[in-house]
Amino acid sequence: MPGNFSHEGDVMIECSDADLKNDDDIKPEEGNVRLVGSSDTPSVEKHGRVEVYKDGRWGGVCNKGWNNVAAKIACKLMGYSDGKIIG
Repeated sequence: MPGNFSHEGDVMIECSDADLKNDDDIKPEEGNVRLVGSSDTPSVEKHGRVEVYKDGRWGGVCNKGWNNVAAKIACKLMGYSDGKIIG
C-alpha cells in the first residue's frame, strides 16, 4: 500500500566488526533483515532502521521491547559480530 509513513517508532541500531555490505548482498527473501538509511535505501554505513522482508515487502520494526541483546541478534543475522540500539 503506497503512501507516506513515519518511521518515528522504528528501531535504530548500529552494527560493528564486519566488512561493509553492498546492496547486492541484501536479497528480498522471507525473514531477511536489513538496515535502511535516512534516504530510505539500504544502508552501507553499518547503522540505520531495521527492516524485515515479509509477505513480499520490506517493513520497519517497532522499537517497543528492543534492547541491545535484540540489536546484537539482528546484526548477527546480517553478518556483523556486534550491535547496539542507537535510537
